Amino acid sequence: MSIDEAKLDKAISDASKHDDEYLYYLLGSFVVGPGYQTQSAGKVQESGKSFFEKFKSSMRAEVCGPNGPYKALEKGLLAKKDLPKWVAIAILTGVPTLGGITVTYAIAAYTALLITKAGLGAYCAGEKHA
Repeated sequence: MSIDEAKLDKAISDASKHDDEYLYYLLGSFVVGPGYQTQSAGKVQESGKSFFEKFKSSMRAEVCGPNGPYKALEKGLLAKKDLPKWVAIAILTGVPTLGGITVTYAIAAYTALLITKAGLGAYCAGEKHA
């Protein structure tokens, strides 16, 4: 997969303006799809959290594996400020679909920010975090 870095940078920049709860909501909107009612915003957010948890191990394999950004960070080959982008790239290239949903730049940005905000070391160690 060829990555359009400008599109990815914009998706990360746009997503970084939001807190974790809203990122889960945005992620859930891809899972639930169009047509949900605004009254069901809590359900959309829960769908995003469930989606993230369900596919955490698939994403972890790419992000934390021998060629992933976590190992590059440990080796000093990657700056912390670049983590969201490289985590998103690892997800986009390593798991292009999750549960039948195509991973878009937005989905990769949301999940990358959730992972890096919670702490990449904790994520790669397999610790639970909400």
